Amino acid sequence: MERKIFLSLLMTGVVSVLLTAVVALTALFIFIENRVYNELQSDADLIIAALDSTEGMTLFDNIDEVDRCRITLISPEGQVLYDNYANVDGLGSHLNRPEIIGALEKGSSYGRHSSETFGEILYYYAIRLDDGNILRVSLSSDQSFTIFLGTAIMTLLISGGLIAVGIFLSSRLTMKITAPVRRLAANIGDDTLDEADNDIYPEFKPLVDKIRRQQLEIKHQLARVEKEKNRLATIINNMDEGLLLLDNSFNIIMLNESACRLLGSRLSRFECTGKPIAEVCPLDEVKSCIENADSINLTINGRHLQLHVNQVMASAEEVGRIGLILDITERSEIERIKQEFTANVSHELKTPLTSISGYAELIESGMATGDDIILFAGRIRRESARMLTLISDIIKLSQLDEESNHENFEPVDLHTICEECMDILDISAKRHNVSLSLEGETCELLASPSELTELVYNLIDNAIRYNRPGGKVSIKVESGMSGYPEGTVMLTVSDTGIGIAKEHTGRVFERFYRVDKSRSKATGGTGLGLAIVKHVAERHGAKLTLDSELNVGTTVRVIFYGNVSENP
Repeated sequence: MERKIFLSLLMTGVVSVLLTAVVALTALFIFIENRVYNELQSDADLIIAALDSTEGMTLFDNIDEVDRCRITLISPEGQVLYDNYANVDGLGSHLNRPEIIGALEKGSSYGRHSSETFGEILYYYAIRLDDGNILRVSLSSDQSFTIFLGTAIMTLLISGGLIAVGIFLSSRLTMKITAPVRRLAANIGDDTLDEADNDIYPEFKPLVDKIRRQQLEIKHQLARVEKEKNRLATIINNMDEGLLLLDNSFNIIMLNESACRLLGSRLSRFECTGKPIAEVCPLDEVKSCIENADSINLTINGRHLQLHVNQVMASAEEVGRIGLILDITERSEIERIKQEFTANVSHELKTPLTSISGYAELIESGMATGDDIILFAGRIRRESARMLTLISDIIKLSQLDEESNHENFEPVDLHTICEECMDILDISAKRHNVSLSLEGETCELLASPSELTELVYNLIDNAIRYNRPGGKVSIKVESGMSGYPEGTVMLTVSDTGIGIAKEHTGRVFERFYRVDKSRSKATGGTGLGLAIVKHVAERHGAKLTLDSELNVGTTVRVIFYGNVSENP
């Protein structure tokens, strides 16, 4: 804009100066010509007044006053009768000269052309005399040209000076004109745009108002985009799944923290950006999966992963690849546990069914008689009871796996449940020669009564089964313990039994896991009691701990956090 204004002002000034110079020089040229013609006419009038005849023309041959001009007398037929600069004998007819023709036709005439006699440009004035002859006076143009040239040079110098001044003034004027616009442009995008209102031209007011509105709209849009960008980045970076974006050269455009972690990269996600995927994860199966846009299962750093890669298309043209990395370690572990559970269930059910089938076949065939029938019937009853217990525990575990809501929770007194379970297991305790004791106070929980009963029953039952004759089982219910949050309730079941070796303490809560299989079967254990305890504790948000020493005893603690009933 400044350049255009500057050039416009400059061109206006230059054209004005040049036009003025041309007009002035043209006027000067016309003035000089008119002056020359006037002088020639005056000279002709003086000559006419002084001379009466042709012979009198010779009087001017050597007069200095007329040396400056050429005097020629020409007959009506064009013959030169007299010339004060040339020999008339050598001059041809002048009838074709423009000034002669004009004088014959109009009485007098002016002209300027090249002289055939002297070979230079002359100014001419011709007048027809009373006797019909024509008096012509001429003057060289050299003097006029010299005057005009000097004046023209001076005019050009003055014009050059004026143009220089015009350049300076145009520059200053341009800066002054555009100063408000430049200030306005400098304030666009700042909070100081309103301050420019006093400086701008009134014609720019609508433009400024529109810019201000657009500026506010852009700010709001940028804020929304930034908010969406941050929200999307937060979601992507907090995904458990790994997200990976690659260009057509398989260079990383973007990946989240989960992708870095699952791929086992030592670099941060920012350091990985721009690097080839082969540099971040050099596994051949990963490279092949990305190249083929396929899905594979792989193991990295002991984690089981699934990698799904798809092409990213834009206008029917591939622009990159997107990969999703899923950690299926827990799912694989669950599948393994399910398979083991199925195998264990089949094995545990097969053993009593085989015994029952064998004893029933002996009785049916008549091979068992008398006391043997009673003995076999007793064994069939015990195996059936063991199988029913096993099936009951399996059903309970399945129910615990399926139930995930707390709709059946209600205020429950943990101390009362412990008393009820002790009453149920009193006969079993006496049979194993084990004493039971309960300490503590009333502690109400918001829990499932049936599930909490299963938990307490299985803990006390295990403590009795794996105790020694004359042993003890101590149950304690307490709340308000130091070092725990308010509302925490703790159930402790301790025994003086055989204990558990350290290498087994981490697995005793697994389904069908038995430390001593022969003793478990002898005592009627199914291997599911502690698994049920673990599930119930997890359902109630409780923490489960186990401390045991071989041949000394075992202590199990269940800590319930913050789920004390509000209606004690």
